[in-house]
Amino acid sequence: MALVETAVHGEVSTLTLNDPDRRNPLSEALALSLRTAIAAAGRDPQVRCVLLTGKGDAFCAGGDLAALDTLSPAEVARFMAQSQAITQEIATLPVPVVVAINGAAAGAGFSLAVAGDVLLAAQSAVLIPAFRRVGAVPDLGLIHTLHRTIGLHRTTDILLRDKPIDAATALQLGLVSEVVPDTDLADRAMKVAEDLAAGPTVALGLTKKLIRVAATGASDAFLMAEASAQGIAFSTADFLEGVAAFRAQRRPRFKGK
Repeated sequence: MALVETAVHGEVSTLTLNDPDRRNPLSEALALSLRTAIAAAGRDPQVRCVLLTGKGDAFCAGGDLAALDTLSPAEVARFMAQSQAITQEIATLPVPVVVAINGAAAGAGFSLAVAGDVLLAAQSAVLIPAFRRVGAVPDLGLIHTLHRTIGLHRTTDILLRDKPIDAATALQLGLVSEVVPDTDLADRAMKVAEDLAAGPTVALGLTKKLIRVAATGASDAFLMAEASAQGIAFSTADFLEGVAAFRAQRRPRFKGK
């Protein structure tokens, strides 16, 4: 059984965490499979958007505690590096990543969910820190992501008090873009992914990169990165098509080039 199911529909690569009987825990094997699948999507010229979700009633139940408490410090360091590499792959992927949170996202599953670019949540979805209850610290960049998304005190309150965040609250906080009925999540997420895939892929990838630079870098570094990115964007066929479509007052037909 593949721990990460991969399916390409048109220009969208759907990656599905596939260990539903155990609620898709982030084991070492699943982490490696997911990292490999994300990297492969980034290398596929057909793929212009990635959609990440989980199979069953949970998105991801967090780290696989059945194995983690037996690891040596060196093994923990290796596992952390491998897991952290997933969020780095998502961050540097040159196409948008849509995350469809289909149920509970706990611990590292919370971190993985909010690492995406556009997040949709089922009404039954819940984001659960869970680190405090096992004596661990938040990982996979969760503190960094939450801090720049919802601010210092909200991040502190949620993580220190181990406060679950239901879908409606996540929407209010700005952690997710949409909340949809459970039965509609898959179709709605695919529609959003297809809309992104139909866009000017190079420009969207550059925009994604600049957003992250803006969140972490100084203004002068950002402006330099912005100028460089715009130079690349202006050289694409999509830019020429966009300008031509604007002048002709028609809908642009982007090719991702």
